[in-house]
Amino acid sequence: MLYRILADAVMLAHFLFLVYLVVGGFLAWRWPKAWFPHAAVAAYGLVITAYGFVCPLTPLENDLRGRAGEDGLEPTGFIDTYIEGVVYPEEHTLTARAAAAVVIAVSWIGAYLRHRRRRGRGQAGTGTGSRTAGGSGTGSPPRRSHDPRTASASSSEPTVMRWFRPPAAAHHGEARSNHASA
Repeated sequence: MLYRILADAVMLAHFLFLVYLVVGGFLAWRWPKAWFPHAAVAAYGLVITAYGFVCPLTPLENDLRGRAGEDGLEPTGFIDTYIEGVVYPEEHTLTARAAAAVVIAVSWIGAYLRHRRRRGRGQAGTGTGSRTAGGSGTGSPPRRSHDPRTASASSSEPTVMRWFRPPAAAHHGEARSNHASA
């Protein structure tokens, strides 16, 4: 029983690894440094696919299934056992691999564009991102900061620019109640 549970845990880890391989690049849209481990996983996946290496999880699962008295994986590995013929037809393996590569490429291109856009606004890697300056980080205009360290920076703005800013309220709730009564 224990070996079966361990084999199932290895199967789950293998499956989660494949999910991360395909969609893990989207994490870099939020956390740019997440690109580096995903690039390593993608390179590993590419090498295994291109050269036909066996993933170390495959023989481990085979051994655990054998000790549990069960049949092991197909001789060709995890993907042939659990993915091909279940998630997509076996004759579409090349199409599935190309689709995975496209998803990875889209995630990386999107991460690059988001990172470049943040840098263009002076928010990436400088410690003065929209969150520390009082913004929401969602592309909306930044809110006025109530932090006295950053509040003095706004006094260096030209007077005309300060005219177009809403007055700072002590709490967001007060600002809403002022607008509601108007």
